[in-house]
Amino acid sequence: MKAWAIKESGGGHWKVSPLWPLKFDYIVAAVGEDYSCTALGVPDKSYSWIMARTPTMNPQEYLKAEARLRELGYKMDDLKKIPQNGEKP
Repeated sequence: MKAWAIKESGGGHWKVSPLWPLKFDYIVAAVGEDYSCTALGVPDKSYSWIMARTPTMNPQEYLKAEARLRELGYKMDDLKKIPQNGEKP
């Protein structure tokens, strides 16, 4: 996979290409201070993700990531927590 930052975005807007000729945009909305989690979205705000490096995520970090997405105009109504390694949502 190839990925590159859009220069005018200050590093927050990326393009990814999993396979030529496919190219997709995504926005890096938030990154945890220790890089343990991130919030991503697509430019038209139809999809967003909150991801962590570990199966569980600090609840305060999750709330900060969710608040940042909401601040940028992403709807949180359909956001679902997906259990990892047998964890319950």
